[in-house]
Amino acid sequence: MKDEVANVFHEISPHLVLATSIRECYELTNQQQSSPPLILPTLKRKENEQITLFPSLAQLTTSSQVWQQYFHTRQILPLKNHEEYFDNFPLYKFHLSSCWYESKDSAIQRLANRISTHPLLGIRQLNDQTRATWKSLININLPQHPFLKDHKIQDAILFLAVAYFELATAACVQLLSSKEDDQQ
Repeated sequence: MKDEVANVFHEISPHLVLATSIRECYELTNQQQSSPPLILPTLKRKENEQITLFPSLAQLTTSSQVWQQYFHTRQILPLKNHEEYFDNFPLYKFHLSSCWYESKDSAIQRLANRISTHPLLGIRQLNDQTRATWKSLININLPQHPFLKDHKIQDAILFLAVAYFELATAACVQLLSSKEDDQQ
């Protein structure tokens, strides 16, 4: 590895400032090399990061120089009585799980702006639920729910059976409408 010549450079900086210096140093130290070095930027001034970074990563993975170096530094052994070769690529399948981490309350607030909800039923919980579940925070001081404060027994507010029936009806409407949307 000590005598190996590096010919791929990934510059991690806010702008591609070292490309000329890298090229000059490469030419001075590697005069016998006919191919120029591959210099990949991570960011460029006044350009979108993704427009700069993604082509660099694509170029890195499709570069013949990189693959030649990769296979040159690996021990590739023939299988018995076969002309096939193998390498130590990972044998696990890729994890396709979401990497978006947020609190449940944040998700409720984010989704609440997009999904019209019943004022008492609230927002349906869609993450890892085996049964249909909704979450609602009811503020009895809001003008939307003046009837809730009217039903008291010894200063304890009661949630009426009619309100439970209303919640069940609203839940059925949401579930059935989502199933109809899936069928269409």
